[in-house]
Amino acid sequence: MAGTAFGGVSSSDDDLRRAEFARMLAENDAEANWMTIVASTVEPSGYSSLPVAAAKDDDNDCSEGRSGGSTPTITEEDDGSNYTQFEPTKIDPTQPDTIHIQVPDEVQKVRAKNSELSIEVDQLREQLEVKTLAHSEALVHIQLQDEQLKMEALASEAALNRVRAYEDEVNALQSQVNILQSENQQLAVSTTTVTGLMDRLEQSHKESNDDKVQIERLSQERLRLDEDVRRKDDANAKLHEKVLQSADKLSLLQHQLGRLSTVEAQLNEKGTELKTLRNSMEILSTEKNTQFQELCFARAELKESLNTNENHCKEMAALKTQVTVPQTDEEKNAQLKRSIALCVTRFDLGWDHSRVFSCKHDNLSYVRDGNKSTCQFNAKESVDDMFWEWSDDDDFIDKYRETRQYFIDHHRAHERDDPGRGEWAEYLKNLFTKGDRRRESSLTYN
Repeated sequence: MAGTAFGGVSSSDDDLRRAEFARMLAENDAEANWMTIVASTVEPSGYSSLPVAAAKDDDNDCSEGRSGGSTPTITEEDDGSNYTQFEPTKIDPTQPDTIHIQVPDEVQKVRAKNSELSIEVDQLREQLEVKTLAHSEALVHIQLQDEQLKMEALASEAALNRVRAYEDEVNALQSQVNILQSENQQLAVSTTTVTGLMDRLEQSHKESNDDKVQIERLSQERLRLDEDVRRKDDANAKLHEKVLQSADKLSLLQHQLGRLSTVEAQLNEKGTELKTLRNSMEILSTEKNTQFQELCFARAELKESLNTNENHCKEMAALKTQVTVPQTDEEKNAQLKRSIALCVTRFDLGWDHSRVFSCKHDNLSYVRDGNKSTCQFNAKESVDDMFWEWSDDDDFIDKYRETRQYFIDHHRAHERDDPGRGEWAEYLKNLFTKGDRRRESSLTYN
C-alpha cells in the first residue's frame, strides 16, 4: 500500500522486477562460469591472438579490445534462443599464416562488473525498502495526528458554543437586575410619599378626629405598599443570588476560554508540525523516485553487460574465419590504406554520434539471420584498434614513437621562449605515456 501511495509501484511489480533480476544474474553467472571453466581446461599451447572488436546491443555503446583464452561461439536457433558452444582450435604447424582467436579477458571483467552491479542493485533495493518503510510509518503517524487534531478542534468548538450560551444567559439576567433596580427606586419614592402622607395625616388627626376614615384607608394603602416592597426585596435578593451565580459561571467560562486559547495555540503548533511532516513526506517521495531511477539505471547497465558478453562471442566467432595475414609489402600497404580508411570513416561516424550496425553476416543479401547489433564509435576506440592492428610492425612503432616525441620536443622548445596557450611538454609526455599503457605498450619518451 505504501509503495502504491507514494512511488506508484505496487508490490507485484517489485516481485516481478526481483524475479527478472534474479533470472538475468543467474543466466549471466552461469554463462561466465562455463566460459571460465572451458578456458582453463581446453587451452592448448601454440595459440596465437588477434585484436577482438566487440559491439553492444541496440541503444548501448560498443567497446572493442584484445584478450586471450578459449574461443566461445553463439549459435542462433530458429526459435530465437541462444546457446554457447566452445570450439578450441589448434594451429596447424604446416600453415604458418594460420591464426587462432583466444577468449578475451573482458569476459572476466564483464563477470566482475555484473557482480558489482548485482551488489549495487541489492543495496539500492534495500535502501528503497527502508525508505518505503519509513515513509509508511510517517504516513501512519501523520494520520493519527490528523485524527487527534480533529477531535480537539471539535471539543474546542463545543466549549466555545457553551461559553456563548453562558454569556447570553448572563446578559439576560443583567437586564432583569436593571429592571428590578428601577422598580425598587420607584417603590422607594412611593414609600417616601406614603410616609409623608402618614405624617401629615397624623398631624391632621391631632387637629381633627373627623379624618379617621381617611387615616384607615391610608393605613391599608401603606400596608399594601409595604407588602409590595417586601415582595420586591425578596425578588431582588433572588436576582442578586442569581447574579452571583452567573458571575461564578462567567469566571469559570473565562477560565475555560483561557484554556481554549492555550489549546488553540497548541493546535497552531501541531499544524506547523504537520506541515513540516508533509514536507518531509515530499522529500522522502522524491528520494524514493530517485532510488527507483538508480535501480532502473543499474538494470540497464546489467543488460548492457550481458549484451556485451554476447557480442564478444559473436565477434570472436567471426574473427575465426580470418586465416591469413598480409606478408608482402604490397599487401601490407593495402592493409594500411584500408585501416586508414576505416579509421577515418569511424571518426566521421563518431563525430556525428551516429549508431551503425556492427553485426556480422555471411551475405548482405540475406541479413535476416538473427544477428542484429549497433554501436556508436568514438575516437579513443578507433585509434586503439588501429594501433593494435599495426603494433606488431616495427616500422610503425618507430614512426609512432618519433611522431609523439616530436610534439613533446616542440612544446619543450616553446617553453624556453614563450609557451603562450600551448600545453606544457610534461603534460603531453604524461598523456602519451598513459595512452600507451592503455594500449599495452611500454614506450618511453625523453
